Amino acid sequence: MLVENFKELGRALKISEDVATVRRFLTTMMRNWMCIFDNADDPKLLQVLLGKYLPVGRHGGIIVTSRLRDAMQLASSPHFNILFGDLDEGSAINLLLKHAHKETSENNLKLAGQIVNALECQALAVCTAGAYIHAMITCSLDTYYLQFKEKIKRTVKYKMSGESYPWTVYNAFMLSFEHLSGPAKLLLQICSCLHPTGIPVEMFQNAFNYGFTEDDFHETEKEVIGRGKMNEIIKCLGTENDLLEIIDELGTFSLVSYNVDHEHPTLSHHAVIHSCAYETIALRDNIVPAVTLILSSGTPVGHSEHDYALRRKLLIHVSHISMDELEHFTMKGHTRVARIFAESGYWTQAEKLQKKVLSLQKTLLGEHHPDTLTSMNNLALTYTAHGMTEQAEKLLETVFSLNKELLGEHHPDTLTFMNNLALTYEAHGKREQAEKLQEQGLSLRKQLYGEHHPDTLVSMSDLALTYRARGQTEQAEKLQETVLSLRKELLGEHHPHTLTSMSNLASTYQARGKTVQAEKLQEKLLCLRKELLGEHHPHTLISMNNLALIYNARGKTGQAETLQEKVLSLQKELLGEHHPDTLTSMNNLALTYTARGMTEQAEQLQEKVLSLQKELLGEHHPDTLTSMNNLALTYTARGMSEQAEQLQEKELSLCKKLLGELHPDTLTSMGNLASTYHDLGKTEQAENLQEMVLSLMKEILGEHHPDTLTSMSNLASTYHDLGKSMQAEKLQKEVLSLQKEPVAEHPSNQL
Repeated sequence: MLVENFKELGRALKISEDVATVRRFLTTMMRNWMCIFDNADDPKLLQVLLGKYLPVGRHGGIIVTSRLRDAMQLASSPHFNILFGDLDEGSAINLLLKHAHKETSENNLKLAGQIVNALECQALAVCTAGAYIHAMITCSLDTYYLQFKEKIKRTVKYKMSGESYPWTVYNAFMLSFEHLSGPAKLLLQICSCLHPTGIPVEMFQNAFNYGFTEDDFHETEKEVIGRGKMNEIIKCLGTENDLLEIIDELGTFSLVSYNVDHEHPTLSHHAVIHSCAYETIALRDNIVPAVTLILSSGTPVGHSEHDYALRRKLLIHVSHISMDELEHFTMKGHTRVARIFAESGYWTQAEKLQKKVLSLQKTLLGEHHPDTLTSMNNLALTYTAHGMTEQAEKLLETVFSLNKELLGEHHPDTLTFMNNLALTYEAHGKREQAEKLQEQGLSLRKQLYGEHHPDTLVSMSDLALTYRARGQTEQAEKLQETVLSLRKELLGEHHPHTLTSMSNLASTYQARGKTVQAEKLQEKLLCLRKELLGEHHPHTLISMNNLALIYNARGKTGQAETLQEKVLSLQKELLGEHHPDTLTSMNNLALTYTARGMTEQAEQLQEKVLSLQKELLGEHHPDTLTSMNNLALTYTARGMSEQAEQLQEKELSLCKKLLGELHPDTLTSMGNLASTYHDLGKTEQAENLQEMVLSLMKEILGEHHPDTLTSMSNLASTYHDLGKSMQAEKLQKEVLSLQKEPVAEHPSNQL
């Protein structure tokens, strides 16, 4: 939550959402400011606060409220520590009467004085007592005092571990807790196992409505206990209406607050109430597994904006649960929670859970079971998203081989795994292998299902993307137009797959220089996605981003900048600054800044993106390498050719090591470095590198590929600067000839 607070402050100040940047801004700010860190009650948080979050400076003031005496170390001087052990008697009496809704009569003031003195004037205890008196019709000020004195006799002086609140708070809480109904007690205990704020009510409703089937469980001891308790909880809490009545009951005693947040109402409670409620759980080994089951069964699996937003709200709660407690999830639960992590860009956590699922399935079901193979496939897709394409490739090759052996080449799962393997080949730069495998898969799906089957259309769509990546843009365009036409006919214009086809075709139009058609199609697509999914859906934001790229290609850099800044703002708000999609948007905006001549802003943004990607993805991730390349190009645009050279040489070395010398991205890096050598007057080094690039591009991409033609033009320019005018002229004529020459059609049997 603290990180989110800093991000929110960064947005309000219209600066970066990076914690260090916000802290630095406050430190250097010349106007007076105040920063309040409320309820800093986690011992681990104190050191983090001191080292990472607390700004310094002459113009600012910082207030830290905490129940921990160790918090006093945060003060720069002992004189700045103020102990609020209790309220004064008069303030405590007024607070009690206010919450109890009682008049300030002489008798009430006298009785209230007895109560607050018994409560040692602790503010939270006084508030809890007042809410209890107001909630209980039969409870007056004098009867509460008698009940509380009786409670003291029955309760040893209690002090929660790590807490500075004395036993009076716990006893005041328990007096209210014991008068709750059974379901209300249970709900409060469940909430105490989650993060104390932002608990989605819909999570419980989903768990009650859908829950688990017998097939979801494998009979380990923990799961039997968890399932039994979960069924007991669901039976106890009853229907959706019963749940709302229980929440009302807790609200009456001021034990929870109900926050209406558009489509996702949430529950929150004070950190001390949270701790007190957790202390009331007698058999935690029973309830914690049940809570994790409710959390996972309450996680939606759909693709709507509503489902996506709910999964985002659950992130803080799955993160609150320790990895040991995650052991209580069923295999299906692990899969659902892994999705929550993956959608937020937490690939490491997603990978851990998917590995756990895979390990369990290998033990319980065997390596050849269909569910095991599906989990291997899911883990491989996470590897791919995490940039670990080599591991993904090996795993998918195993999955494909096993499935082919067990179910045959024509089985639907085999064809799905074949398609995923081809996509991994593509991500790994093995585009020729990807194309061959996709053509084989398409041929089989046409043969088995016919051209109009949804799976056949998926194969056609993926193959078209590979054609485009290999520079075969005409074949890609024809295939994508076929797919779009068929999907409109079979699924309708508003179906998600139809919208995806529109997006792919628009990008191909752009690659072919048909920017007018691309712009019209992307604008139509954006309109449809806003209407169907809402402006905040990830797919809508991607469409906005793609449209901005087309605006850039058409020279409408002002419109592109406006749209990209809007996308980036929404993604920071919805996904967080560290999400892969957010980083992509930051990178795209930086490229627009460069196109508009705003190279200083571009440099700052790209340096930030590169820093975040190194931290989150590692230096060897493909996205990190792309950012290094983009930043180097910006250095070049700013006349910082030496810095560009150093960064490009490092990036090229990493590309060769990770992707291989023949990977298209490696060739692009070689070409960019050669251009930098040229700018630095190192024309002979530029010539040698450009000749190597051109030779490899002709071999791998073909001489008609746009990148090959660009390499030929660059080499011709270098020849000219070296005084090799005949070679330069010959190469320029070859470029013109190839640009005029029609590209040979791909064999028709692939369509």
